[in-house]
Amino acid sequence: MLNDINGFHVRAQHVEAAIAGATDGPVQEGSVGGGTGMTCHGFKGGIGTASRRVPVGGTEYTVGVLVQANHGSRSRLAINGVPIGLSIDAEVVPVPPVPTDAHPGMARSSR
Repeated sequence: MLNDINGFHVRAQHVEAAIAGATDGPVQEGSVGGGTGMTCHGFKGGIGTASRRVPVGGTEYTVGVLVQANHGSRSRLAINGVPIGLSIDAEVVPVPPVPTDAHPGMARSSR
């Protein structure tokens, strides 16, 4: 389909180029790079990030993750043990806005 997972196309020079080209700051999210073509329980998947600041013993640390979501069939989607994937037949599910009083630097949601 969209990939050749057993092709082992990433070579040492690709890794070295990625490390040399790494920068700080925002990263692209959504259907970009490796996130292109990803699906998650039958919905559009992709690349997303999230971070939290956590106080530990008087010092504040930032914990961050980068996720590439590409997994699961809709029929296996369960939240808190409830098999909601079995009752979803729409291709688009509206998600209401989530209000917060958190500072913009405190968290980022994936797109």
